Amino acid sequence: MSQSVFVIGAAISDLLAFPYEPLQEGESMPGKVMRAPGGVGRNVAENLVHLGIATELISVFGNDPFSNGLMAHARRAGIGLSHSLQLEGEGCWSLSIFNQDHDLQQGVADLTAMERLGATELATRLPELQQASAIMVDANCSEEALAWIAGQQWSVPLYIDPVSVTLCNRVLGRLAAYHTIKANRRQAEALTGQILRTRADLERVARSLLKAGLRRVFITLGPEGVFAADYNGTHLLPAAQGPVVSTIGAGDAFMAGLIWSSKRNWPIEDCARTGLAAASLALREEGAVSGMLSEQLLLEQLRSLF
Repeated sequence: MSQSVFVIGAAISDLLAFPYEPLQEGESMPGKVMRAPGGVGRNVAENLVHLGIATELISVFGNDPFSNGLMAHARRAGIGLSHSLQLEGEGCWSLSIFNQDHDLQQGVADLTAMERLGATELATRLPELQQASAIMVDANCSEEALAWIAGQQWSVPLYIDPVSVTLCNRVLGRLAAYHTIKANRRQAEALTGQILRTRADLERVARSLLKAGLRRVFITLGPEGVFAADYNGTHLLPAAQGPVVSTIGAGDAFMAGLIWSSKRNWPIEDCARTGLAAASLALREEGAVSGMLSEQLLLEQLRSLF
């Protein structure tokens, strides 16, 4: 456990809706609705386990049947839960509606339970966190938790995922605590107050984020790929071409690929390629995590794409 990656973030019961026809405002559409394990932190943790990395998840679960099922799924996947909380009441829920292109159209997340993971709970886990090989944090964590994390002295790299434009406010002012950020276009705009349209815009926004204290910046651009930056330079890499069943877990797979490759001390451009390769595998499935993901498959995907 001493060399585990620790993930601090949400574990969510996802309800996913895929309409058979184009969405129409104010109308109930025929389609497919499925329930799946989700949550940025939980998804990243499962991806890491599939990639052969021992992973501990610090999250909050309820004691309702769906939370119990979520915990059972995590344990079967190999995610360590000994530092997570299971409390009275319901856990976290999310409802996501996709459009005909399999992109997220609308989503609502009930993360009230995450407010119960605060500074006191995290402080009791500090000895284990200090022994981690890396720590990944998602902004679904409470303000109190994020403030506590930013206030500690860490000897290992911290990764941050701002999760959504709405939650970017929880990250602002605390970026210097983190080594690496993975943000999509809209999140990067929200964090910097700048619009991203051109390569020059990407350069400027990345410089702003590096100036804030980050050491590596990855801005995911959907079908356009990813923009990666550190103090040594910048790289704009195209996305992999292939089938898209659902985009819901692509960013989380990208983050796991980043951590996996960074632990091997790969240069930033290769880490970006690894993230893209992992994301391309996630795009092939309806759920948030590809059950086929493995180190071997990721390496094969890297070789075939790049």
